[in-house]
Amino acid sequence: MKAESQMPPRRSRRNARGRDGYTLIEVMMAVAVMMIGAVGIMGLQSVATRSNSFARQTTVATETTRTWLERLQRDSLMWTRSGAAGATSYLGTVPRNWFSPRPEDIRESWARSFLGMETRTAADMHYCTNVQLRWMQNSQVIRAEVRTWWHRRGRGDDGSESHARLWGNCGAGSEVEVTNELARTTRRLHVVAASTLLRWSAL
Repeated sequence: MKAESQMPPRRSRRNARGRDGYTLIEVMMAVAVMMIGAVGIMGLQSVATRSNSFARQTTVATETTRTWLERLQRDSLMWTRSGAAGATSYLGTVPRNWFSPRPEDIRESWARSFLGMETRTAADMHYCTNVQLRWMQNSQVIRAEVRTWWHRRGRGDDGSESHARLWGNCGAGSEVEVTNELARTTRRLHVVAASTLLRWSAL
């Protein structure tokens, strides 16, 4: 009886690839794809972080502006007769250009820290508030405008996102310079502004 010749089984390409491994080109392509994906994810994370930071800052500035509108409305309760509001803290001189309001209560301030806490320490000031007063109806109605400004990221004189550096003491005494800066096309400040009408009322 003729012996059958035994032929070694033919290896499939799949099995051969499993034992032989991957070529250097394939590994480099895989690493390149992974790197492209990682760079995209890191870029997205950076944009999200900056957006969240700006949203938080805008929220703090908006809350600060609203608070000062309420304080001016509270102050107007002391305006009890037509004409100059001499018995008030802020409304005694109208019209009045932009100024930094100085509350008598030391717990209140024209500035807030990075975390949104009111402060009178110049080194901690990050958000700065100014007020402007105009007659809407002479001796009867005052238009009060409030703005809260802070530095754009990397636009302070120290080249980083930090406290108010362009003007000391949160710009108190430099309101005209702040106004000019806000009017620039490439301004270095962010700003939130709002206004309200104040009317005298007899007790």
